[in-house]
Amino acid sequence: MFRNALILGGLGQMGMLLSQSLRDSGVSITLADARPRNQNNTDGMAFLQSDVETFEPAFRAAIEASDCVCVCLPEKITLCIAERLVEIMPEGSLWMDTLSVKSGIMHALERCAGRVQLLSINPMFAPAMGWTGGAVAVIEVSAGPKSDFFKQLLGTWGAHLEAVSAEEHDRLTAAIQVATHAAVLSFGATLLNLDFDLEGALRLSSPPHRLLLTLLHRMTTQSPDVYWDIQAHHPLGSRVRNELMSALERIHEDAGKKDASRFVETLSQLRALFETRDELFTEWAKQAFGLSVPHQ
Repeated sequence: MFRNALILGGLGQMGMLLSQSLRDSGVSITLADARPRNQNNTDGMAFLQSDVETFEPAFRAAIEASDCVCVCLPEKITLCIAERLVEIMPEGSLWMDTLSVKSGIMHALERCAGRVQLLSINPMFAPAMGWTGGAVAVIEVSAGPKSDFFKQLLGTWGAHLEAVSAEEHDRLTAAIQVATHAAVLSFGATLLNLDFDLEGALRLSSPPHRLLLTLLHRMTTQSPDVYWDIQAHHPLGSRVRNELMSALERIHEDAGKKDASRFVETLSQLRALFETRDELFTEWAKQAFGLSVPHQ
């Protein structure tokens, strides 16, 4: 349903995953990036070194010639160029973005619905993991044959698609991404303040500690821009971080009391949260820790 695609931010991790997957599916690819091309895995793809915010003639020409424009850029840049970019895109072509926060881009693009097809996705995994088995949030603003084709390709690549609204996406990712990332990063910042001895801890560490270290390591090997966009631009980010700080303060207060009743009550409420999915989390614990968690 489209013969060629322009990938903005094409040398980034998500840009490379998309471009290679589209190329392997028979789509002609042009990569656009401000950085010079220095990778060996872009064979068979055209390349345009360009600052996308300047809309220089060669970049405009590439947009005008594209059936699909995939935007794999930070939120600040994407919001800055969105309306102008869509104005240049051919009528009936497909806009596709991979932003981690959806309310802002949906507001920016809503007046463009109809002129071009609009699809916004959020792959809920690091690009290095590939599509197979990964969950991809899909927000379809302006549907058409090209957006349908793109969704079919995602399924062909092995992704699990979850259709959501922009509001539902941001509500869910407030917990899935904002709270999770902030908690792990806070754990890491605490280690720095404790003059953490990694080698000593590895000799003595418990499975939960190793799991948190693994999550922290994973985050430190990915692009900081992704985590920054989630914390800085998520509409519920401030509220979530305040709740996280309040929860830690509550635990701190409970630990200073002689009576453990409130602490025990919090654990009881959390235990009830998982009651309907005990088997799933028992299996996950077995995979993570190499043991099963007995039912109480």
